[in-house]
Amino acid sequence: MRILSSLDILFIIDTLSAMTELSKTANNDRQILVDGGKLHWFHWGVISLSLVLTLTAWYFTKKQVEEKRKIQFENSANQVIELVQERMELYENALWSCVSTIHANGGNISYKEWDTYAESLDIDVKYPGINGIGIIENIAPEDMDAYLAKQRKTRPNFKLHPTHDKNEHWPISYSEPVEKNAKAIGLDMAFEENRHSALLKARNTGLAQITGPIVLVQDTGKTPGFLFYTPHFKGGPKKTQAEREESITILVYAPFIMHKLMKGALEKERRSVGISIKDGSDVLYDEHMNSVADFSPDPLFTKEITINMYGRPWTFDIRSTVSFHKSTSNSQPVLILIGGIFIDSLLLFVFVMLTRSNQQAIKYGDNLTDELKDTNEQLLKKSTDLEDQNFQLENFAYITSHDLKTPLRGISHLQGYLVEDLEGYFNQEDANMDVKSNLELMGKQATRMDDLINGILEFSGIGKGKGKGKGKVEINDIEIEELVKQIASDLEINKHQLSFENLPVIRTNVIQIEQVMTNLISNAKKYHNNKDGFELSISCSDTNKGFYEFCVKDNGPGIETKYQQKIFEPFQKLESKDEIEGTGIGLSIVKKTIESLNGKITVESELGKGTSFIFTWPKTMENEEST
Repeated sequence: MRILSSLDILFIIDTLSAMTELSKTANNDRQILVDGGKLHWFHWGVISLSLVLTLTAWYFTKKQVEEKRKIQFENSANQVIELVQERMELYENALWSCVSTIHANGGNISYKEWDTYAESLDIDVKYPGINGIGIIENIAPEDMDAYLAKQRKTRPNFKLHPTHDKNEHWPISYSEPVEKNAKAIGLDMAFEENRHSALLKARNTGLAQITGPIVLVQDTGKTPGFLFYTPHFKGGPKKTQAEREESITILVYAPFIMHKLMKGALEKERRSVGISIKDGSDVLYDEHMNSVADFSPDPLFTKEITINMYGRPWTFDIRSTVSFHKSTSNSQPVLILIGGIFIDSLLLFVFVMLTRSNQQAIKYGDNLTDELKDTNEQLLKKSTDLEDQNFQLENFAYITSHDLKTPLRGISHLQGYLVEDLEGYFNQEDANMDVKSNLELMGKQATRMDDLINGILEFSGIGKGKGKGKGKVEINDIEIEELVKQIASDLEINKHQLSFENLPVIRTNVIQIEQVMTNLISNAKKYHNNKDGFELSISCSDTNKGFYEFCVKDNGPGIETKYQQKIFEPFQKLESKDEIEGTGIGLSIVKKTIESLNGKITVESELGKGTSFIFTWPKTMENEEST
């Protein structure tokens, strides 16, 4: 958009005698203003670009939230499996402890001794989920009568059941607590394949083993369960299978009802995922049903994994639940989208206001043209008013941007009042903490929007006077080392973290050099990954071409090569907005300031080895009119 200046007005006055040429020039200038009073492709381009950036930020934030939720689900799923494994290991240790007790007792244990020992285990408290613990003995057919006689001395009604045609017997001699496991006393494990095959596998390997899915005789609900075996060999552990088959005497076992095991190992109230467990194709436990509280028919995440559980393939099918969806939901992407659309609306408002200002200027110019036809004195008088109006129009964008900060400040104050008014509510136990989180996020977004507007004003104002009118740019002799020390002190950087080399005294604009140094030093500290180990060196050399060359070097994490030019672009940040505060415009201001003085800035960096910013600066400046 072109604005009439004092030179335009003088030109009109000097050529007043040539009315034809004046009319042609005035028409051309008017047409330029008419064009400037419309929204053009570049206005819509800026708005479209801003909208694209908003949608991109929304999309990537949404992806980050989804990835975070996925990681939370993976952690929860892995924790479920680990808890089941840890609980099974706990039960295994208890069974091996029983084996050790039997071995210490000479390889045999009476009913009374077992009852006393089992009671000392306090399994209902120390081993929640276990249905009991007992002893299975290996009885040869020829020893059966003696075995029964021995058992009936203390329990006259003791008998084996059920009958079968196998030439071996593995009866349950003891099972505590008796009240819950009475039906299992005397049960011969050889009668059923799952019980028998796992028992033989424990004997042959000398390892703890579990059975395939079975229904315990003591389970009135007839739900899935299994048995857990650990073998005892006469004389202690054996090296070969033949020795084990020959010396097996007793197996310590524990019966499990699957839903009781899961209740003891994984309390439903303390997890936000649902599980199903299968042994091969047989379902042991299933929470994936509408009748189960917290079940989600459309889970966000699922995971299936098969593990070897003491000789059996257990397949865990883990799915996210309704409570998981609620606890991991995040409104940040929506807020970013709303905030971005709000900013786009503000941009459109600014552009519309600028075009209306041009239209007003056209109207004003038309009125002035009519007055020019009367007298040269009226033209000179009006030229002063026109020049003032032109100056106002030159600063309109800056003033309008400043005015945009007022509603933002109101939003920020309103957010603070809400937090203060709701403080008592947040201290209540049933308070919805999502409200507090969203209010805090609102405050952060308002602060960030304010920072962005400040950054835009600062970036666009470099070399333009920032709407404060014309005047002298003050040039002074500046001691760079003292300036850097003052900046470091303001940024709370310790003296031992700084080093200097050949820093000169230069005649320059203190505001500009301070702005450049502050941004570079602040960035070096802000993005350092070890604040205590932060080190910064600043050096200078003479290029002999009218410029000094400065180097600001840190020992931070470094910058990848592919990002080393991107960092100088406005609003570009390599870190998440939530991780490090900032507008992403600091290095853009540095670059623009240096290049406005015909200097250059480059970056040298290697990951893990720090970053160096190298820039040139005029050796001297003279006072001059700012524009």
